[in-house]
Amino acid sequence: MTTTAPALNPQIVGQAENAHKPILARVLAPTGTTKNQWVALTMTATAGGAIETDQLAGQIAGALKIHQVVARDTIAELVAAGRSAPGSMRSSRRPTPTSRPRTWPPRPAC
Repeated sequence: MTTTAPALNPQIVGQAENAHKPILARVLAPTGTTKNQWVALTMTATAGGAIETDQLAGQIAGALKIHQVVARDTIAELVAAGRSAPGSMRSSRRPTPTSRPRTWPPRPAC
């Protein structure tokens, strides 16, 4: 008699993710790295070590279901802490002689 494995569904995936959160927190704690930073570093490594900032922020926001502003802050934290070189997360914005400093996206109201 053969047994069929249950199909994956969002509930099962969510339960598995929640079960792994404490393990990930314990592994990351000694390094001072947050879960969001770990995801950003993993995605950068998966992209071959270099990725456009806009693309990375979009991937982080989608994977973690967070606002892109939070994802951009995560990238900035990594660069400021020296955990990622500024060149490894390249900006896709090309300056032009008439360009002004970009103020988008605005910070969400708290």
